[in-house]
Amino acid sequence: MFGLLLVAFLIVVLLVNPEQWRTMARGVSQAGLRATPLFMLLWTGLAVLTLAAPVGIYFAVFGALWYGALAICQHAILRAMLAGRRTIPLRLHVFSTTARG
Repeated sequence: MFGLLLVAFLIVVLLVNPEQWRTMARGVSQAGLRATPLFMLLWTGLAVLTLAAPVGIYFAVFGALWYGALAICQHAILRAMLAGRRTIPLRLHVFSTTARG
């Protein structure tokens, strides 16, 4: 986890040009904070994580739905095939509930 965060920081540092760093440092200084390079790096990392979190949640939710939907389809197809061969009844839940008594 820490390694990925470090890689993200390095990518941000390499992609942002020095003039943008100076502009951000002036804005932070005007807010009354000291614009040290470490502070600017942490501030940028927080901004990256703030933007990356919703994207990660989006892909996690839809990824889970995608793979869950595949499992449901496989289950339904298997049940239909077994019912078509008369290996199990189509309404297996009703059958098992009735068999219990």
